[in-house]
Amino acid sequence: FIWLGKRFRLYGGASMVHLPTFIAPGFNGPGVRKLSTMHVRRGSKPVLKFGVVADVQYADKDDLVKEKTREDGSKRVMFYRSSLNKLRRAVEDFNRRDVEFVIQLGDLIDGNVSEDLSEKDLGTALAATEELDVNLYHVIGNHCRSVSLPHLLAELRLEKGFYSEVVAKGWRVIVLNAADIFRGAVDAKHSDRSALKAMCDEYNAVDVPWAGGISDEQMQWLNDQLRICLEQRQRAIICSHYPTWEKAARGTHTIVNAPAVLEILDR
Repeated sequence: FIWLGKRFRLYGGASMVHLPTFIAPGFNGPGVRKLSTMHVRRGSKPVLKFGVVADVQYADKDDLVKEKTREDGSKRVMFYRSSLNKLRRAVEDFNRRDVEFVIQLGDLIDGNVSEDLSEKDLGTALAATEELDVNLYHVIGNHCRSVSLPHLLAELRLEKGFYSEVVAKGWRVIVLNAADIFRGAVDAKHSDRSALKAMCDEYNAVDVPWAGGISDEQMQWLNDQLRICLEQRQRAIICSHYPTWEKAARGTHTIVNAPAVLEILDR
């Protein structure tokens, strides 16, 4: 079972995915863009039930009215502070729905005017998830890199930005870090910038400030994890902040080396 943005691929016998989506009331910008529970079913019996939340983008800063309007002419407003209460409501909702775990798909924070303030925002957002009754699996997004990677990993209690864990009998969650090679990170090095440029050239991708790619090390790790799944007869839920499917988002918003990721998944 592979999350590809707005498309699902099903492997290993699961015959149905049920995805009711709950848009936060009054949403018109960041702040729990998707509140979802997902049921993987075999016939009429649920096999697995888990929660998904993405793009909270909390920040202790004033709302921002975007210059670009929507197709209907309405303004796009970024409600940074109010996203915190929406996250709290999401936690309450997940607890009521008795999910087995929750995946936070990235951009928990938006990034503030300084790294210190971004670190404070991260702590505040994480505190809002403490009442969750089940395990929370974090995915790193590009906005998360508004704080240094060591600080981010420490706060998320992760050794690396990519990891996997068995979440139920026969099911493994594999979390990718698609902001692994990311020139927009607050702690980006010259080698990150040059590596991303080379990757953009190789895959004919636009080198935009938010572009992110997956390192060779992580690619090999993903291949190894999938081999483990095959050997142990496990189904995989693979998560990434950036979509991999070209039709899931604009080309500038997918993983730069998405074709290489899909090649591994399609083997």
